[in-house]
Amino acid sequence: MIFQKKWRPITSTVILAFAAIGTQSVQAEGRVIEEVLVTAEKRQSTVSDTSISITAFGQSQLEDFGIQGADELVNFIPATTRDNYDIRIRGVGRNFRSLGGDPGVATYYNGIYSEDFGIASSENGLYDIARVEVLRGPQGTLYGRNSIGGALNYITNEPSNEFEGEFRVAAGNFGAQEYYGVLSGPLVKDKLAYRLVGVKRDRDGSIDGQNGSQDINTIDDQNISLALKWDIAEDWQMNIRWNDRESDRVIGQNLVVADGIAGQRGVRDTNNFVRGLRRTDGTTAGEYIFTHPTSGAEVYGRQVRPGVDFAASDAPNPAFGATGLTLNRNLSDLDNSVATNNANDEEFVQQGVQFDLTWDISDTVSLKYLGGWQDFDYTFDIDYDFTDATFSQPRQTVLEAVETSSHELQLLWQIGERLEMTSGLYIFNSDRRQNFAFRDNERFVNPFNYGNLAGFAAASGANAQHQRLGSTGGFGLWQGDPGGASYEFFNDVATKALAAYTQGTYTFNDTWALTVGVRWADDKKSASENRTGYFEANLDSGPFAGLGPALDGQCDLSFNTDCSALGLTPLAIANIFTGAATPTFDPANPITPTCALGSSNCATPLLLQGIPFSFADQASGEDDWGDVSFRVNLDWTPSEDTLIYGSVTTGYRAGGYSLGIGDSRAVGQLLTYDQEEVVAYELGYKGTLLDGQLQVNASA
Repeated sequence: MIFQKKWRPITSTVILAFAAIGTQSVQAEGRVIEEVLVTAEKRQSTVSDTSISITAFGQSQLEDFGIQGADELVNFIPATTRDNYDIRIRGVGRNFRSLGGDPGVATYYNGIYSEDFGIASSENGLYDIARVEVLRGPQGTLYGRNSIGGALNYITNEPSNEFEGEFRVAAGNFGAQEYYGVLSGPLVKDKLAYRLVGVKRDRDGSIDGQNGSQDINTIDDQNISLALKWDIAEDWQMNIRWNDRESDRVIGQNLVVADGIAGQRGVRDTNNFVRGLRRTDGTTAGEYIFTHPTSGAEVYGRQVRPGVDFAASDAPNPAFGATGLTLNRNLSDLDNSVATNNANDEEFVQQGVQFDLTWDISDTVSLKYLGGWQDFDYTFDIDYDFTDATFSQPRQTVLEAVETSSHELQLLWQIGERLEMTSGLYIFNSDRRQNFAFRDNERFVNPFNYGNLAGFAAASGANAQHQRLGSTGGFGLWQGDPGGASYEFFNDVATKALAAYTQGTYTFNDTWALTVGVRWADDKKSASENRTGYFEANLDSGPFAGLGPALDGQCDLSFNTDCSALGLTPLAIANIFTGAATPTFDPANPITPTCALGSSNCATPLLLQGIPFSFADQASGEDDWGDVSFRVNLDWTPSEDTLIYGSVTTGYRAGGYSLGIGDSRAVGQLLTYDQEEVVAYELGYKGTLLDGQLQVNASA
């Protein structure tokens, strides 16, 4: 049962796992389940002897079940679910993924903490992995950093002192080709050994692109790693592993299955230049009737007129002018093809190092240093309008660079025959930089031509600056963006985490043992964010509502100064004054756009919501969080095949920033959210039955 402070309500989790799986060995008495050795408590033991709710997979199990990543892995882990980039254990994970936060499930690679779950969970398609350990949380003492949901530890195979090699080839549909290879052996007999692993995986797109669009959801992933194991002396041992990985794929996107108002569902609206509805009076040709579901009241409306009525977006309807759009209304049909502008790309380059050095000071004392480093560069570009239209190409882009390092010093020591202790000091540093933007290659690149409204817009924008952005924001006319960004931010988050921990297990006798641990942790974060953006001022509501009557009053078309009789709304007048349209004097359709709707590279694009303005602001902040976590666990072992335990464990996750979210700041200062704390009470049973043929692990 898990009780959490902050963010989420009280949650209870009950897990019942019957594990009649694993590497089987044939003995004289028959087939039995072979135990997987784990290092869940920094010391080697079996799953059945570890008083933690844990699931472990050996190499043979990973291969037998065809587990090549997190999507398959979670199918075999009780109380575990998959998010887009993370996982949740017992319902606890990452609540949102804005920059400046931390995961709720800690990921370790050969004992080295990683902020990015996806890297460790997909490297090499989990080929040449010795085991995967899944510890349900909180793990507040030994694996304490952000492990309120639990911890995953991926352990790779070590270099061997006997020469061995392997090469595998796999092929499948969609042009799938996979190559796996291992070479391992001694460089200096019984002193220095190596392990070289290479993996290359390719696959064509699994969803067809229509009308010349790319097929999406491809695989192009390669990785090479080199590990060395050096027995320096009788009491000294060193392990180091380096890898270099590249991935470049055409990413998938959701399939559009419904769009438009009632009567148009299941098709794309390719006739209307903009989206949205306007209120009508019941006498307008082509209007729709909308009936309130309970009162029965009726209202009337029809589509907005481009450049005349306020539209639902400052960008055109992306389906307008698109070609080859095909939709199947049957939601059970998953073979719908997609239309894109061939901009669906995700690429990353990653390098990592894991290092450990162990000194066996005596038979009862060992000192171990673990060091880790990772560099990660990421590029993301996706066409999110689901069409191949060329006049408007809205995209979402991300550029990210991350560098992390960690240092941990562990002391494993024993006092007498009954007390085992594990103590440590831990330092973690991370520097994460990100550029995020919404872009359109056509609409936002060039400065807007304000025409006769230039002076009026500049004065109005300056007067409204304090209403919209406050004293820290820059505000002005839209001068264009070379990258076509309508919204863009640059973020930088630096994290420094410190921790000290100790945990001891005292064995009273063959039946009873008590474990007590404590961890002190401190997290410091500094962050900065620069934002720029484009918006069209709504002339009907908000800070610029007064501009509507002002424009109407300025209307002079040699007839009168009141344009309402001509059907000219303030938005239509703004389009006329900026040269984006000319008047028709027809109240039903009062303007004609200067450029044909849907034309590319228009010097005077039609305004769809109001007068364009730009904004820019900057904010920064620095904060720190900390906590002391503990673990108390009592073991009862009535027989060598049975373990019953009860524990109370606390955990903590640092607070952070919600960067990229519009309301996450105040007067130049970034706002933070509080740290999260958890306390868990657990009662567990682990038993081996039927002469080793059945294992039952249960925890509440």
